[in-house]
Amino acid sequence: MRRVLAFWFYLTMASAQVETTTSITGSVADQQGAVFPGASVKLTNQDTGAIREATSNGEGVYSFRSLPAGRYTIVVSAAGFKTTTITDRVVETAQPAHVDIKLEVGSTSDQVTVSAVGAELINTASAELTGSVTPQLVQNIPLGRGNVFDLLQLTPGVVPQNAGQNLSFAARSLNFVDAGNTFQSSGAFIAGNRDSSSNISVDGSNIQIPVYGQATQLQSRASVNEVRVEAANMSAEFGNGVAAVNFLTKSGSNAFHGELFEYFRNNNLDANSFLNNEAGRALQPYTQNQFGGAIGGPVVRNKLLFFGNYEGFRVVQREQQFAVVPDENLRRGDFSQYRPPGPGGTFLPTPIIYNPYDVDSQTG
Repeated sequence: MRRVLAFWFYLTMASAQVETTTSITGSVADQQGAVFPGASVKLTNQDTGAIREATSNGEGVYSFRSLPAGRYTIVVSAAGFKTTTITDRVVETAQPAHVDIKLEVGSTSDQVTVSAVGAELINTASAELTGSVTPQLVQNIPLGRGNVFDLLQLTPGVVPQNAGQNLSFAARSLNFVDAGNTFQSSGAFIAGNRDSSSNISVDGSNIQIPVYGQATQLQSRASVNEVRVEAANMSAEFGNGVAAVNFLTKSGSNAFHGELFEYFRNNNLDANSFLNNEAGRALQPYTQNQFGGAIGGPVVRNKLLFFGNYEGFRVVQREQQFAVVPDENLRRGDFSQYRPPGPGGTFLPTPIIYNPYDVDSQTG
């Protein structure tokens, strides 16, 4: 029994985790293309200062696994050869990088530096159909409510949830209260699939509820560093869905960084509605404040870093709604003059009202 419970717990934990790291592998060779074993390879995270070291094996191959996404510097050195440095190699989540390095004959004090800016745009390590929203886009794309699910539209094969809200319970479940005439997304249609069929995670942990598969843990954009969408051909860890969405949150770095924001709306520049103008009524008051901030930095450089954020949303609004209410005759129980509304502003004939307790045995 214990073995069964342990196995079930292991499967439960495994299905809830999605890959949030990446890797860098490659080979070291000389100028003639011969593999170079025993080369010293040093990897440095340019944001956190974390250092990993490895040595190329007998086939000249080196490998760094379980790396957080970010910008890295690779330094390769060997006796009798110039020291080669690869800078600004961006590695994205769940998209391994393959970096081959050729050493030139010379003194180790001589330096060869190569910039790898933009190399992450070409994926040569896997056949997955993926899309990423980079930190620059996360930070700069304007969003009406700051909902990070709206960023998914920037990736291939994604249709926003509000485009098919009549086809989805998940799309409507978070929008019973209309705040500021904005749609609150809780997923997306990816590669032609239902919005409830995707595996949505934050830092690898699934955040969906079982009712309609919607994600109710809405991350503040100030806390999101990268958005990764796996549309097809993804590997086994992206189970529990035909597509996968993973939000990667920010972390601290060796430099202090942060932001403060305030998004304000009110009714002063809004147009009045047609029905209000007809009735001589003023526009209903509306005030929206969406505010917050984030800060991160070092506690101990290269060892202990921190990051935190807060976001608040306050809305004061009034809404007009129309409903058919019973007139005085109906409230007295007199239905003889009642005519139900029909199409195009017409009224239908007064219906025949039957006593449900007096049934004609011939006609039912």
